[in-house]
Amino acid sequence: MNKNISVDYINQGHHDYLGAEISINGQIICLLAIDDDLTLSLEFFHENYLDVHKTRYKVDYQEFLQVLKECKLELGKVIEKIKVTQL
Repeated sequence: MNKNISVDYINQGHHDYLGAEISINGQIICLLAIDDDLTLSLEFFHENYLDVHKTRYKVDYQEFLQVLKECKLELGKVIEKIKVTQL
């Protein structure tokens, strides 16, 4: 993974790892989350949360796409566990 891109899996209260916060150069830019209907959503943080004067947000497209794919795979495992427990 690119050293400028990092991922923190977070618990939003219901189950383990319901979201992946993706950061560039230490600044969280978006959240890939499991919604209540067990679908994934991508939420980008508003410019008021970003320090545009201190952080450069440019990264390689393929590397960012790979991070999203890895997060989707990891969160997909959580979704499957949730589905099993709901049976």
